[in-house]
Amino acid sequence: MNRYVVFLVLLLVACNSNESCHTLVPEIAATHIFSCIPNENTSSLSAKIYGQVDDSVSVSFHSSNDLSVHIYKLNFKKGTIDTTFSIDWYSETLTAKYHPNNCTEGNLTINTSFH
Repeated sequence: MNRYVVFLVLLLVACNSNESCHTLVPEIAATHIFSCIPNENTSSLSAKIYGQVDDSVSVSFHSSNDLSVHIYKLNFKKGTIDTTFSIDWYSETLTAKYHPNNCTEGNLTINTSFH
């Protein structure tokens, strides 16, 4: 019986393990690029982006270091930002790019997790 309990616990831990990245954009008026490497067998990406900006900004997600091709891009207007999304993700790398259009003040946090 104890062997089955141990096996079940290990199985639940393995099924619920994921890689996550928490990024606070360090300088809101400058472009910021960050990378995160998911665990093996990742099939989805979830992201939560929140904060406050004084002008429009964009956040794009790329499956490689080639920033000219984005998988997903979000454009935000001035004000409060609080959004979440999930997409299929099979790449071995995530590169995200924050770009302020004319934003000079505010704060923005980007949380990503892989499942």
